[in-house]
Amino acid sequence: LSFRGFGIWGTANMQRSKAKIEEKQLEFEFEILNVQFNELGRYALRLTLENPLLEGSGTGVQLRVNDGDVLFVNTGTSDIIEQRNLNDIHAFQRRKFAFTLPKGFCKNDKNHDVRLRIEALRVKGSSVKNGKKAGEAFFAIYPRTNQPRTNLYAKKEEDLYNYSSIMALLRVQNDELAMHCGRLAFTASFHEDRKPSPHPVTPIPQPSQHPVVPP
Repeated sequence: LSFRGFGIWGTANMQRSKAKIEEKQLEFEFEILNVQFNELGRYALRLTLENPLLEGSGTGVQLRVNDGDVLFVNTGTSDIIEQRNLNDIHAFQRRKFAFTLPKGFCKNDKNHDVRLRIEALRVKGSSVKNGKKAGEAFFAIYPRTNQPRTNLYAKKEEDLYNYSSIMALLRVQNDELAMHCGRLAFTASFHEDRKPSPHPVTPIPQPSQHPVVPP
């Protein structure tokens, strides 16, 4: 009887420890390790965290690129590299994109599919704003139906997933994706927001109000 009771308690404890995604502020980190394009030219990448099922889905999202300032945006761009030789592999300086997702942004329902859209921009000149989309790829942030699966029992200091791979950038032609434009190697991790909370203010000791009696 005691063994059965322990089993029931253990199951209930696991249920309580399961992460409730919609109640947590989450952080998705995406780092571009290197990139290679199949045609010569100047390129940059534009990364957008979005929910394609909801309008205005970027509201409340914050972004920090590398160790820069936190911005209230859901889109960021890399710097520009030049593919001068098709065998060359390049690394960006602006390569680490950390998106903070507010509570309720991820939910376990059919209307909250969160993904990262990665657009390869072919750039003429020195400004990414003038870039023309040459390729595109997507990474499903949450929910995930394939590897890496989300560990819903992860503790606050643990990752819901942590994954490294290579993805293809598909060439855009007449609003259709066909053939490879290039590829990028990346790491992606998803976890509860770990930014430190503000420290409580320590009260400054006040001088004693009692008179000092000389010895």
